[in-house]
Amino acid sequence: MPIAWHSFKRLQIDPRAADLAIEFVQPDSDEGAAINRVLLKETEKSKYRPMQVVAKMQEDGYPRFTISKHTDLWKALDAKNAAKGYGVEILDGQWYWYETWIDLRPVSSSIFG
Repeated sequence: MPIAWHSFKRLQIDPRAADLAIEFVQPDSDEGAAINRVLLKETEKSKYRPMQVVAKMQEDGYPRFTISKHTDLWKALDAKNAAKGYGVEILDGQWYWYETWIDLRPVSSSIFG
């Protein structure tokens, strides 16, 4: 019959004397922000073609929002400026819009109804 060996780790108040120490940090502290940068990896953002943006706008209650109005909007806001972070040009030469562009619905509705 095999003998099972168990090892137990000590958890103590004094972190120097413990085998394992847990420290809680405030998420809004400098140390918490540094931990978040390490633990939270950015994932690939969803990308939308212009007609998908128009369809989402129409679904959300802007039936008069058209591809023409979308073009006027991105030109008026210089939204294809990569520094603004609204989208990206992919290797196929096509521009794809990020969710941040679609989230501008209140702005676009005030401009184009």
